[in-house]
Amino acid sequence: METNKISRLLKVSSHLIAGGVTVALAAVLAFNAGSRLLETRDPEMALRLNPMNPVAHLQSLRTDIAGPITAEDLPALQDRAARAIAAAPLESRGFSTMGILAATEGDIDRADALFEHALAISQSEPTALRWKVLRGLQKGETEQALLDLRLLSKRWPNLKAEFENLYQALLGAPGGVDAAALHFRNPGPDRRTLMSDLRKTPAGALLASQLLQTLAAQNGRRLEPEIEMTITALMRFNNSAAAQNLFLFTLTQEQQAEVGNIYNSRFRLEPSKGPLDWGLLGQPGVDQQLHPDGGLRLIFKDAPMRFRSVVQT
Repeated sequence: METNKISRLLKVSSHLIAGGVTVALAAVLAFNAGSRLLETRDPEMALRLNPMNPVAHLQSLRTDIAGPITAEDLPALQDRAARAIAAAPLESRGFSTMGILAATEGDIDRADALFEHALAISQSEPTALRWKVLRGLQKGETEQALLDLRLLSKRWPNLKAEFENLYQALLGAPGGVDAAALHFRNPGPDRRTLMSDLRKTPAGALLASQLLQTLAAQNGRRLEPEIEMTITALMRFNNSAAAQNLFLFTLTQEQQAEVGNIYNSRFRLEPSKGPLDWGLLGQPGVDQQLHPDGGLRLIFKDAPMRFRSVVQT
């Protein structure tokens, strides 16, 4: 009788233990999953859920090194980076983080090696790629720097604000415009984005003008509307001379024949709607007709009007 009671108690205990283990395991898995979800958005909370999460450790470290770093801070930060690498040796961000610290310390050769190792693990690791672009510019390796920057742009569009100024630096480097003309010779989203970014600053708009002139010379045709938008940007930055040069040097042979003190003064060409070409603005009271042999015919409709429909900048 006693033996049966003990047996039943043992069975109940084993079930309770098994249930407890299951609950504990489920809790561990839940904490780990929560930690993974928060590791980049809230690394501190992720570490509370799972103190062993290496990505959260790295993200926390990246946050700490985003600001100014003093010489006194470096040893502790390097120790944290080393521990993160030891915990996750295949995590490229660990090596790029250590590369940032090496560069801060002034050890450029070691930084180069660490960033190179990060790229060996992941060829599109953004911090290492950005470093490689900058080093390529310093070494005069413009072609390779452009290839790396294009990879960075394609892989990490959400980080655009961190590297969009590199295109301006690259085009301003020796051979930069020619290299960009080769890689962006075909129209498409990449070139539109590049031109849009360049047109944001006076220096960038001037580089965009140089690039468009090179592209026009290679292609033998105008590149509307890119030229018109760049001319508008140059004029917005009060660089009318560069705007006029871009306009003149990208005209086709047919358009070149109509260059004078006033462009297309005989109206032999259809207005292009460019900022330095004629603009024919429709308005009540007058009809405007381009004659096939040249000239603009205005037909007034005997109605009240204020004539301002033919303009050229």
